[in-house]
Amino acid sequence: MTEQAAWARLTNPLVARAYHSARYRKLRDFPRSLVIESTSRCNLRCRMCPRGSMTRRTQDMPRALFDSLLDQIAEHDRRDMVDFVALHWFGEPLLHPDLLGFLERAGRRLPNLRRRGHLRSAVRGLCLSTNATLLSAELAQGLLDSPLTWLGLSVDGSSPETYATMREGGVFEQVAANVERLLALGRRHPREFPTIAIQVIVTRTTRPELGACLRRWEKHLAGIPHARVELKPYTDWAGQVCEPELEAPNRRRQFLYLNCGYLWDTMAVGAGGEVGLCCYDVNASHGLGNAGQTPLQEIWHGEPLTALRHRHARGELKELPLCRNCRMGRKYPLDYLWRRRRR
Repeated sequence: MTEQAAWARLTNPLVARAYHSARYRKLRDFPRSLVIESTSRCNLRCRMCPRGSMTRRTQDMPRALFDSLLDQIAEHDRRDMVDFVALHWFGEPLLHPDLLGFLERAGRRLPNLRRRGHLRSAVRGLCLSTNATLLSAELAQGLLDSPLTWLGLSVDGSSPETYATMREGGVFEQVAANVERLLALGRRHPREFPTIAIQVIVTRTTRPELGACLRRWEKHLAGIPHARVELKPYTDWAGQVCEPELEAPNRRRQFLYLNCGYLWDTMAVGAGGEVGLCCYDVNASHGLGNAGQTPLQEIWHGEPLTALRHRHARGELKELPLCRNCRMGRKYPLDYLWRRRRR
């Protein structure tokens, strides 16, 4: 065991408890953020995505389940307790045949989300992320006219060759044309929402093209309020993806775990109602419950999630590899100080 690993193992439980006591003193009555998987189907095979290990059923979320979730969320939206609802997770949402209908009903039932969307520097409100491969003119117009407050469009790289190394099954020229058409529609009829984010994952392959990518989209973004290019950091999905050609291995796994906070403010619901540990939990296999059978609030306060929160608060992650190997809980001050010490 290295000096670093031994030091972390000895001190982590005490530090984790102290950090938790200071940051998460009280559990919210209902999740602040909800990830709702409109479909778990996808039309691409991306190198940086853990879908290759997904064993749960691929399906579209039934309308009855979605409406039931909206009914439950709406009760808390009226109390202004919900900041964020996303209709994507591990699937490509444009594959859902009634996506625009889902968005319309969500906007009507959750009116306070629109106000949250005014926080432009963060992803808030009613949100959607798509790989844009299926972004027809009709869907583009529908998304612009929908109650969305934030729309993410994944366009990795500025050349067909680089894109092909990232997203197998997609065609760069078609994706770029789809995004350009949506931006042209947005320029023709300016509107307050959605915020449009053209997203590029920063990897070893895309990094040399970032300048060219920014220049490419600058001219298309001109004249469109609240449209921008966003650079997303690469993630190995808590060790579930091993692609050293894209990014170096995660060297922070042995650092102090100080709690990402996900279990205290967010819930992810799969297309079949299965509830995941977090948005990295591709198989939702931790037995937390099914939203098609149990109310969200009951799952939120249920024994499985409560037990997991206790383990996180104590830094006891030995039997939770998804958390043990995750970077999200290792980005706080003591981690920074430890890195400074090792320089």
